[in-house]
Amino acid sequence: MDDKYKKALCQLIRVSYYKNDLQTLRLIYETLVMRGIINEFSFNLELWNRTEKIGKPNFMYYQDEALSFDLDFGELVMLMKEYPYFMGILEKP
Repeated sequence: MDDKYKKALCQLIRVSYYKNDLQTLRLIYETLVMRGIINEFSFNLELWNRTEKIGKPNFMYYQDEALSFDLDFGELVMLMKEYPYFMGILEKP
């Protein structure tokens, strides 16, 4: 991905994350998956239900293929933390 587009996309993810704009995060996520920029996330709800929750979901609840990406790592983490909420898997606390 061209660096200027990556920077703009990362800024959109950051702004949406901090504004808690789940609708925009979902749109960004679905577009990134459709374009092949990131792999589709596979959230392990069974593991989530069996473990003690400390904060937002982290990497332990995802399959390894989620870590293959062409995006800045920090923004990928933001998407992963909000993924179960913007996809309707979990309700926002």
